[in-house]
Amino acid sequence: MSATLSPAELAFAEDGTPRSPHYDDVYHARQGALAQARHVFVAGNMLCERWTALTSSSFVIFENGFGLGSNFLATLETWRQAPRSGRLHYLATELHPLRREDMQRWLTTLTPDLPKLAQPLRTLADQWPLPLAGTHRLEIADDIALTLLFGDSARILPTVDAGAGFDAVTSTASRQNATAQCGVKRFYVPSVASADPTQHSRPGALPARYAVPYKPSTGR
Repeated sequence: MSATLSPAELAFAEDGTPRSPHYDDVYHARQGALAQARHVFVAGNMLCERWTALTSSSFVIFENGFGLGSNFLATLETWRQAPRSGRLHYLATELHPLRREDMQRWLTTLTPDLPKLAQPLRTLADQWPLPLAGTHRLEIADDIALTLLFGDSARILPTVDAGAGFDAVTSTASRQNATAQCGVKRFYVPSVASADPTQHSRPGALPARYAVPYKPSTGR
């Protein structure tokens, strides 16, 4: 029987910013989450350019810390827009996954910002698993699979069958999950060798990390 994990808590500030009441901390700025993911992860990994030139049958991404799914959603948005073929496989660990009702509530708030992803957002909301340790495979679309690895990444990653390896890697965690390891307030890059996803990366894979300076657009 799979162990039940301690789920993350989700609340919203008056301005709509998602936050954790338990840790008294924000996940990210309400208006800047997807913009930041597009800038740091999608652009940092040159995903659109690489998908246009994709010759293999699949592209594999690994994320250490799924959180609210901003990187995945920005990736999904770009995948839909890019001229590409093949299949996208996105793997992500998460020690404290959201409860199903909280993930559904969060995705509902994003739907107006992502009208072209309305169906995938509904699919993700409907298939979001219970907070049980183990592997959860979600078929978001015919060409998009999301594998959620719920539990401690330090224990999970050495058991992952990466096949030919990861094409792109990102490692993020909020302060509450990272303080014991490095004390950084917002995002961090884990340095635990046993949980280093770059060990499974294919040659040429680009690790995108939230240490990259980011300045939101002012609209000018």
